[in-house]
Formats: sequence, C-alpha cells, structure tokens
Amino acid sequence: MRATGDAGMTLSELVIVMMVGSVVLALVASLTIGLVSGNAQNLARQGQVDEARSAVSWLSRALGQAIAPSTLSDRVEGDVPLIAASGSEIVFYANVDNPTGHGTDPAGPTLITFTVRDGVLHRISQRPDPGSSVAGWSYDCDVVACPELHEDLVVARGVGERLFRYVDALGAPLPADGSPAALTSTELAAVDAVEVSVVVTAEKPTGAGTGPTTVLRRVSLPDWSRF
Repeated sequence: MRATGDAGMTLSELVIVMMVGSVVLALVASLTIGLVSGNAQNLARQGQVDEARSAVSWLSRALGQAIAPSTLSDRVEGDVPLIAASGSEIVFYANVDNPTGHGTDPAGPTLITFTVRDGVLHRISQRPDPGSSVAGWSYDCDVVACPELHEDLVVARGVGERLFRYVDALGAPLPADGSPAALTSTELAAVDAVEVSVVVTAEKPTGAGTGPTTVLRRVSLPDWSRF
C-alpha cells in the first residue's frame, strides 16, 4: 500500500510494467527478424531469377548466331554449326566479331563453348588462328600462346549439371534415350532444336523459401543464322 498523494510506484507495479515491456520488445524483435529473413529470401530468390535469366539470354543470343562455316565461304567445308554437344556442354561456330566489307573476306567464325564446371557456367570463345584464312580457318593456337584470341566469361554460378537437350525435326530426343551423353556426328547433323534449361541454386541458402530457380528456352534450328 502507498500513502494517498504518493507519486511513487510499488514493486508490484514496476514488475508488471517490466513484464509488459518485455512482451512488447519480444514481439517487436520477432517481427523484425521475420521481416529481415523474408527480405533476405526475396533478395536471394530475385538474385537466382536474374542469374538464370541472364544465363538463358547469353545462351540464346549465342545460339542465335550459330553458323556452319561453309555458309561464310564456298572454300570451307562444314555444313553443321555444332561441333560437340552433351547435356552439360555445347560447342559451335558463331558468326560474331566477323567483320566483312565489299571485296573483303570474312575474318572467320568464332568458336563458342558453353560448359558447366563445378556448378559454374562458362562461355569460352576463340577467334581463328593468326594467318588462317577463308581457305581454311583453324583454331589450334592455345590460350598460353595466343591469349588475345581467347575469352572465358563466367555466365552464372550455382548451375545444375544438365543444361541442354536436343531434338530432331520430328521432335524425337537426341540421343534416342534422352540421356545427357555426347551426341554422335550423325546426331549432331540431325539436331533441329536445342532446349536450354538453366537451374540455379543459391550458393548459401537463406531458408526454406529459396529453392532452385528454373528458366527454360527453346532455340529452333530455323532461327539460327543459316543462309
């Protein structure tokens, strides 16, 4: 009991105020943690989406410029753009960085490789060897001897191992069993479309809400730079 007119607080009142304050602080802390966690998950998800879309965009643009060497010159053999293909790697000629002018021979197609190494998607490009000409472009000068001809770009991280599936003109899978095995020369010549499936997973998961992100794209052979 306190005397009438005493402005102080009893111990019981002080304890009650402290308990109420503790509950309020706990609720605020819980709400703040939830908001921060949710924001982190949203950022991680958006990062995955952006990375997957960027990877698909890189692949689509490059495949859209794929070209058979013989289409650039009647003095060069090779009627198939694809050199090698599997579930995790594709190698082809692309008509990029290939300036031509009136009466000027083309500089030659760029050799493009998209490959997954330890979850990292690389875009590796190689220009024709110095001295090689339209009579027969070659790509034998390695990165040590000719670093200016080579470029290795990291396109995306946290990528699944299988990116590519191939189909023929009838829509049948190549290889026939649909496996990620390397295509044979006969199968390479029969490819009508490449189905790109980029699956990106955060390197440091921030919670149950940040599962893998998948972006799909199909590039058909008629859309490639074939003349």
